[in-house]
Amino acid sequence: MGLMNKLRDKTHIILIILIVAFLATIVFEWGMDYLGVRGGQVTELGSVNGQEIKYADYESQVNFAIEQQRQQTGEDPDESVVKMIRDQVWDQMVTQILAEQEIKRLGITVTNQEILNWVYNSPQTLPDVIKKNFIDSTGQFNMAVYQQALTTKTPEVTKFWSQVEEYLKQTLLSQKLQAQSG
Repeated sequence: MGLMNKLRDKTHIILIILIVAFLATIVFEWGMDYLGVRGGQVTELGSVNGQEIKYADYESQVNFAIEQQRQQTGEDPDESVVKMIRDQVWDQMVTQILAEQEIKRLGITVTNQEILNWVYNSPQTLPDVIKKNFIDSTGQFNMAVYQQALTTKTPEVTKFWSQVEEYLKQTLLSQKLQAQSG
């Protein structure tokens, strides 16, 4: 019984020691990282000819690819598949940067008129990723639905066409680069 009474008498001291230990843990865990002692987070994963590849961009693309894999197979990818995805994403990012630098070096451009000509005059030759939005139940390209989508001005459709425009621009830039390289 004497030990219990002693502990009760010293409770305020034990409580103070616990609070100080808790606060010290917070200061060292959060404070050191804030002061840069731990080195902080990696922001740059690498660079290609001086253009950096940000860790956040890389991780975002890896997570997107893993999610696509998950949707295709219906199960979580194992470690070897995740490693393969990481390698593929890295290779794609490096290749994209090199292609963009070469396009810039060669002065290759795509005009808005080229994109508009493709969209309005040759819709059947659009990439499948775009055409699939206008395929009817028989599997044929539905020109009426396509024409209606061209004239619709809702925010969703406007956003879709903006994304199509950027995709077509990149596609045309790549085609022009390949034509000059080949």
